[in-house]
Amino acid sequence: MGVSINQLKFDNANTINDQFCTIQYNDYESITSAIRDGWKYAGDELWYKTKTSCSEMFLPFITDNCIGNNKLWVTFPNLKDAHFIYENEKDKYLREHSLFDMPNLEDIERMIIDSYPNWLIGESSILIAREKSDGEPLAKLCVRKLVPPGVIDVGYTTMAKHRGNGVGFKLLKLFTKWAFESADIQRIELGIKPQNLSSIKTAMKAGYHFESVRHSRLFNVTNSYSDEHSYVALKVASKREWSLS
Repeated sequence: MGVSINQLKFDNANTINDQFCTIQYNDYESITSAIRDGWKYAGDELWYKTKTSCSEMFLPFITDNCIGNNKLWVTFPNLKDAHFIYENEKDKYLREHSLFDMPNLEDIERMIIDSYPNWLIGESSILIAREKSDGEPLAKLCVRKLVPPGVIDVGYTTMAKHRGNGVGFKLLKLFTKWAFESADIQRIELGIKPQNLSSIKTAMKAGYHFESVRHSRLFNVTNSYSDEHSYVALKVASKREWSLS
């Protein structure tokens, strides 16, 4: 199935057997085969064998591992992206509007290594927008599973030097169109701080509509809380703004 058993280091050397294997993080074909054959992901490229095959996927396979058109390519991340993402996390504007603490480089590398397994069978994953399939990152999209099935939320970050070029809008719209047409997704949610006017503009331009306010919902780096403005795209929306060119 394309999965090779490698020598692994455990505290108990006797546990090295055909129940464990490692698969390189960007060997998408082998990871897909492993999941179909009942392997479970333990993290850091380590897999273990179970007796049951996977019955439910978080998100479906992406044809050729890329969502793209002649304007933008959206792919899974690779370790070459880690430095770009890390440096961008230091940006003052991003830190002001971020919902999370500043990650270290190791956290970002681990997130990249886990991205494809988590896309298929995890709770959350990321995609990278590029000008060409092997280009540097222009923007990052985070995707997270919600309850009930068929509902997800997304968040996006444009690399500082590419802001103002419509990259975030193109990424969000391209992914939303793919999710509604190729995945069993009915609703996509997007939470934005009310002072983040550029993200609000991006969401609305991509076909998302304002739905509600959740007060004191989002944490700020100043140890205070902001309201969350919820923007939503629906597969059954009458106007289907997300599908318009």
